[in-house]
Amino acid sequence: MKRCLILDYGVGNIASVRTFLRDNNYSVTFGKNLQDIRETDLLVLPGVGSFETAAERMNLDGIADEIRSRHLAQRPILAICLGFQLLTSESAESTSSKGLGILHATTRRLKELSRIGWGKIELQGFENYCLDDFFFFNHSYGVYDFESADLIGRSGQSDYLAMVIVNKTVGVQFHPERSQESGKKFIRLLENQFWNLND
Repeated sequence: MKRCLILDYGVGNIASVRTFLRDNNYSVTFGKNLQDIRETDLLVLPGVGSFETAAERMNLDGIADEIRSRHLAQRPILAICLGFQLLTSESAESTSSKGLGILHATTRRLKELSRIGWGKIELQGFENYCLDDFFFFNHSYGVYDFESADLIGRSGQSDYLAMVIVNKTVGVQFHPERSQESGKKFIRLLENQFWNLND
């Protein structure tokens, strides 16, 4: 069974992400041990919560450096909503807090103040991948101004990035764990096409 570690940074929709991953044949643990971050098959940065709180806790005890090392080593990472925003260097939500800097992008307040609801993802220039499904969004901030990626998906509702894939790090603004069958199809696509994770 595939191993997954959901990172503990004091915030996040832990229960629903854990259930989602267990339903998709992962053995799920929750914590912040550096060796576990290094060795797990999949590291998940969960969504929902404060950028400031999450960033401060990530920058303690070498956690941020371990995540960066995992990214550079091309080990699978899934960053959801707030987790996606934490991949950037900083956020307008808390300009004094430093993110991971894995993505040279900006996190800004949405023009429409918040978005809650279902939407599709528009892939640009990648005809080999099909995401003809609706995904659930719930956020007030978004990632902008990033172009250099293996795969980029945009929301049809606004100009923020809905998805970025760089090496084996996947950032998504939507919530796959709340997207029902679309979320299950999406995680299988990542396993087969990007992560090479199999039971």
